[in-house]
Amino acid sequence: MSKHSTRHTFTYKTEPVNILCDVYLPDETKFGVVAALTRQILASAGGKHSVVDDHRLPVLIYWHGGGLTAGNRREWTPHWLFNDALDAGFIIVSADYRLLTPSSAHIVIEDAKDLIEWVHTQLNVHLSNISSQLADVDRVAVSGSSAGGYVAYQACLHAQPTPKALCSIYGAGGDFLLDHWYTPKTEPWYKNRPLLALDDPRFQAIHETPKTKAATTGTEKTDPRNEYAFWLMQKGDYLDMVSGVKGLGKRLRGLKYAERAKAVPEQVRITFPQFGIEQAETFPPTILVHGTTDDAVLIEESRNLAETLRKKGTVEVELLEFEAKNHMFDVEDEYVELKKVVPFLVQHIQK
Repeated sequence: MSKHSTRHTFTYKTEPVNILCDVYLPDETKFGVVAALTRQILASAGGKHSVVDDHRLPVLIYWHGGGLTAGNRREWTPHWLFNDALDAGFIIVSADYRLLTPSSAHIVIEDAKDLIEWVHTQLNVHLSNISSQLADVDRVAVSGSSAGGYVAYQACLHAQPTPKALCSIYGAGGDFLLDHWYTPKTEPWYKNRPLLALDDPRFQAIHETPKTKAATTGTEKTDPRNEYAFWLMQKGDYLDMVSGVKGLGKRLRGLKYAERAKAVPEQVRITFPQFGIEQAETFPPTILVHGTTDDAVLIEESRNLAETLRKKGTVEVELLEFEAKNHMFDVEDEYVELKKVVPFLVQHIQK
């Protein structure tokens, strides 16, 4: 994380369970009140009297990956994104959300909406008690990796106010009609890892989690939630859990790609972001990051989303493709091309 940033934890939601977010503040010597006043004084001394520069900072919201079934606000984070955003003066809000089983994506969408509302109405209330730095809630961007990209898509569709810009890092949900989500896997498919036992009691136990128990974390190496999404995908049942409709995967599996969209029940279409994006009159400027050999979330997801947005003719979209890179390629290594992401967000939150 950026050398001089600080982290504070808040509860952004209390019902039906407490859900937390971490707020990272950038270096106060660069992005605090004193620094802002100094810039104003120097500008005025130089004859620039039209300078408007207070200490309110833009916000970047981030949702973690984990297949919507595992992870939390501190796991699998893209340090390059956090570091670049903090160095650019963003306040970062990294949030937990309720996980699939027993929740469905309907609940995840509610958590995303509630986080956006909290940022706009409560973030500065909390910050005023601990810091001189405050958020400019008119400049909010959202981001997420893998399943977190899915949450970010939903926030752009359903949260109010609508975020000003979006960064999706190999985000899921750009095309949930692909065979990839429905075809049972009969040989190793994700990074050549061995197939999981379909009768594994660990996954069956998660599958039968009581509806009254809302899950928000699952990161320990021994936690079966880390592999639960892959188990569901191996069976071709992942979208059953996303939609909350048992048997949906099997029903759509028997149809051709072009026939699947009409076969998705009306009450669960909200859980397929692509439908909302296709129909949306407006959508935030979007930058997409994806490896061309991603075998967890296929690059066709981001390509489809980029094409859908381009067809609107009113949404600026940029797709950064990384040749021969797989899922989570950005977690360990550094890539010069990724330096384009934060400037894209900075440019578009100003509009």
